[in-house]
Amino acid sequence: MTHLGPQADGDTLRREQARACSGRRKDGSYCKAPTTSMPASDGQFYCWSHHIDVSSETKTAAARRGNLVFQQRKLEQRLTKLKSGAPDYATAQTTKTYLEHVSRLVQTGQLAPSQASVICQLAGLAVKIGELELERSILDAELQQASDRGGRR
Repeated sequence: MTHLGPQADGDTLRREQARACSGRRKDGSYCKAPTTSMPASDGQFYCWSHHIDVSSETKTAAARRGNLVFQQRKLEQRLTKLKSGAPDYATAQTTKTYLEHVSRLVQTGQLAPSQASVICQLAGLAVKIGELELERSILDAELQQASDRGGRR
């Protein structure tokens, strides 16, 4: 076991056995990130950010990939929350309830206003489709009524 100074204690032993990053953060605490599979030239194991044998370009690329994964997970979480209130435009009440749900998501920062705007546009289209269906039903009823009157003559 490598002695890491005056703080080499049971905690340090557990960190080395778990192959946690040997690097330290700016505040002096140990980094908790997982390590790479290969030890550095000094024999210690480090995460990508603290690894002494990894170029800054490679570290930057790894950080970008990590950020992309983070953003993807964040988006998946937002979509999961949105799916829990799946749109139901069948009635005015269900449409209203869904739009209230979307409004709460925007208010709490879980959904971007631009995304909510698109959802509202879709709800507006659903309302227009409902209006067209209602008009068609009224016209069909009027035609049926006119046909019934015409047949009685």
